[in-house]
Amino acid sequence: MDTLQAMFHQFMDEYASELLLARKEDNFKRPFGALVRQSIPGLLKEHLDSDTYLVKGSVGAGRWTDVPWIAVFDKRITQSAQKGVYIVYLLNKDSKTLFLTLNQGATDVAQGGGSDEKKLAFTGIASSSGTKTTTALGEKAELLRKQLSIPAGATYESIKTGSIAYDAGCVFSKSYTVDTLPDDQALLSDLHEFVEAYKAYFNTVFSQKIDNHADNKMNIWGPTEKEYSPGITKEQWIELLNKPDIIGPIWGGALAMFFTEKEGATCTELGKKFGRSPTSISGNCTQLAKRIQKETECPVLEKNGTKSYWPILFLGKGAEKEVQGSFVWKLRPELYDALSEFGIEKYLPEIVKTGIFDSWEIVDADTARMMIHEILVILLLELIGGRLADVIGRDADVNCDPLRNIVIVVIYWLFRGNELVVVRVYFNPHAPADFFLLAFSFLPLFIINHVVTSLSLCHPGEASSHRKGRTPGP
Repeated sequence: MDTLQAMFHQFMDEYASELLLARKEDNFKRPFGALVRQSIPGLLKEHLDSDTYLVKGSVGAGRWTDVPWIAVFDKRITQSAQKGVYIVYLLNKDSKTLFLTLNQGATDVAQGGGSDEKKLAFTGIASSSGTKTTTALGEKAELLRKQLSIPAGATYESIKTGSIAYDAGCVFSKSYTVDTLPDDQALLSDLHEFVEAYKAYFNTVFSQKIDNHADNKMNIWGPTEKEYSPGITKEQWIELLNKPDIIGPIWGGALAMFFTEKEGATCTELGKKFGRSPTSISGNCTQLAKRIQKETECPVLEKNGTKSYWPILFLGKGAEKEVQGSFVWKLRPELYDALSEFGIEKYLPEIVKTGIFDSWEIVDADTARMMIHEILVILLLELIGGRLADVIGRDADVNCDPLRNIVIVVIYWLFRGNELVVVRVYFNPHAPADFFLLAFSFLPLFIINHVVTSLSLCHPGEASSHRKGRTPGP
């Protein structure tokens, strides 16, 4: 039995008796379940684009259901029978009628209803008969009928599957009986007609909703005051900025770059403007935000169990298509005002681009010593803590996995009179050739730190006269 017609025939003809035996014997691991879960979906997959469509079959989770189903999901829309719009075969076990339908999940609707309807999120739509839920499903189905063309041979007539929710959510359908089940060619032709209608739904309805949603989000800075606020005033920011163990050339430089773009910018845009790696900018901002949170114990925005530190410093929104980068970030108003009063521009480095290195900057020896010390502290703390990926932070602008794009800052040094040239080279340690470099990347840092701090012009013993005995932060 390898034809779709034969499989459907067995499914329609034998499910009721199989269900009866399963319940009588309390045995829901009967081989018949594989026909619905594996055999029929496996055959349908052969005739669909696997990159776009997912096929699933179910006789129920645990105990078997009265209304088994085999669904075709557009993975861009949904991968669950509990939400979204999808194609689904539904069997009425009593009449042995199989319905091919364009249908919709009810969980989203149910969670907007009363307490009884909320059970739907856990039990699936087949068991729902809530009035509010079925009414809402019917209204959505009617709206979709006005937006989509009905496939050849399909009908708007109501269906009777044994589930009020499935029946209410049906947009259009085509039915088969055991005696009138057509051959494979006709069955697959019907399915492809429904797939075309499903494509039309994606192109004309679903995509429009996504675009509108994206446009709305794109033009709104977030999080809103209602959603989240770190609760740090301008005066408190000024106090933080004046702490040398928090603000130094690295973290101060990151703030200074964003300060030059009052209306916001992406990390990619700032990277090009200042000759820096966007990932480096992102990581510095993440580290600074974490340091501020530790210092102030301010709240952290948390969604779905994931903490987001950037909103401590910034407001963000989606970047428009013509903008380089994914997200636009601007400094919080109270922070921007504090930076203006503080004079953060002093941390903007003089950038000189070269064709060899990612970037290099000319700084005085005193600043260089501070930078080397800061980088050593950051890298060693993160390495000891087993969180080296946090050196660059959870990427806020560049679409990359921080665990696979760790940035190691290697500092080489040259002397030009009383100036120290600091060259930063960025590389990916996951490339085989870079493992060797990674193993020795800390060695030049220690050597340089030792040599530079030994110089009379920036000897540690003289630091107190310059910075009141405190080591500046990044």
